[in-house]
Amino acid sequence: AGFASTREKWKTLNNTIGSRVKISGIDGEMVGDVLDIDHDGFLLLKGDDGKVRRIVSGDVSLRPHEH
Repeated sequence: AGFASTREKWKTLNNTIGSRVKISGIDGEMVGDVLDIDHDGFLLLKGDDGKVRRIVSGDVSLRPHEH
């Protein structure tokens, strides 16, 4: 069934969707709310600036305010 069925199963097991997270990556850090996993498997993050970004890679922390 291709990636679509894998994506749906992945979403049921994912604990970041709906959570506030901090992403640390090559472009620095950003904090926001995880909206979904897109059709290519990338995380969709709504940043504090209101923009939705596709997160291709990075470290995800479920504790965005801890250092």
